[in-house]
Amino acid sequence: ASAKDYGVRIKAGKTVYVDEMHLQVGVGTTQNMYVLNSNTGVTGLNVQGLINGTQSGVATYVKAGTISDADFSSPVDGLLGFDSTNGRLYVRNDGAWNYIAQTAGFQIPSFESGGLSVGDPLLPYVESIMADGAVHGLYKKLDLASLLASQEALTFGGDVVLGSHTVFNDPDMAGTATISTYTDRVDVTFDTPFSSTSTITYNLVAGTASSSAFLTEGHQTTLTKVTPSGFTILLDSLAPTDFTYHWIAILH
Repeated sequence: ASAKDYGVRIKAGKTVYVDEMHLQVGVGTTQNMYVLNSNTGVTGLNVQGLINGTQSGVATYVKAGTISDADFSSPVDGLLGFDSTNGRLYVRNDGAWNYIAQTAGFQIPSFESGGLSVGDPLLPYVESIMADGAVHGLYKKLDLASLLASQEALTFGGDVVLGSHTVFNDPDMAGTATISTYTDRVDVTFDTPFSSTSTITYNLVAGTASSSAFLTEGHQTTLTKVTPSGFTILLDSLAPTDFTYHWIAILH
């Protein structure tokens, strides 16, 4: 158990070039290298081969809170840090810190969570295309109003069940048309033309005091000039009174 000196003895006046030295206890046995947190630092340590962390594990920097450059004396890309408060593993890349959240859910960075509250439904979307062609996705609050107001068409592959009244704010989908007295037609022009010719359904609007003659004459109509821009309801003869029709235009 006494101290012993190991090394190369050099005689006075001589120069010796040492290429490499090894000091090992025993022959061909596995040795443990312990790097202690003594705050002394290790310079130029190049470890080759695999690291076996089964004895006490492989640890990295642990902090209760967000990991940042301020936590390291010389921050470089590749550094790791674990946020024990929020359950995040941070890695530094390209001068910025990014994290992977722990299991049982996902996390959205604070600078991307504006307007979000507990219980809000989320919508995934493509944020960018990576250099290797992979897609990087993010989440935002699901806003059905803005989604339905967008110019993109929504396609449902199955039945759609609506549990209450349905309101359409499209004046080209439904409306009222009146053939005035002593005329024989009414032209309906859509505010925005359809992409193709739509299917038109119309019905005569009859009041409680409408006579049989009113109903007979009011039904003697023909749907004509149906185009993507509109249509015409044509009466067989001049109208003896106003005839009003409710119509619906559907594109399918």
